[in-house]
Amino acid sequence: MQQEADTSTRPEQPPDSTLTLNRVGIRVPPSWPEKPSLWFAQLEGQFALANVTQDATKFYYVISHLDNKYAAEVEDVITNPPPTGRYERIKAELIRRLSLSEEQDYCMASRLHWHDREATPSAEGRPHVPCR
Repeated sequence: MQQEADTSTRPEQPPDSTLTLNRVGIRVPPSWPEKPSLWFAQLEGQFALANVTQDATKFYYVISHLDNKYAAEVEDVITNPPPTGRYERIKAELIRRLSLSEEQDYCMASRLHWHDREATPSAEGRPHVPCR
């Protein structure tokens, strides 16, 4: 007895169909929240190797590989992406916001350190405070 293949869940394609499915394999590098520009440069290298050029594909790769903490930093962009230029927007916002976060962390640490000890005079004789 010959069994027929179950094709009820698959659409039939004519033998001369020009439809193709291209699957890309990208190795997304581990995120570098302290160096987001470098992470994006590495990611773009992977996009180039895999010939990924579609804006939406790049955008979804980025958001699917963000840790929760960093996704929360750009929640507004993730939940309400622009109709075009999604990837460039998420890239610009992550770089800007993570850079600000790092700068704020540095400032806070510097202030705490400065207040915990006697201020060290700079060359001009004034205490050096790197942040406002």
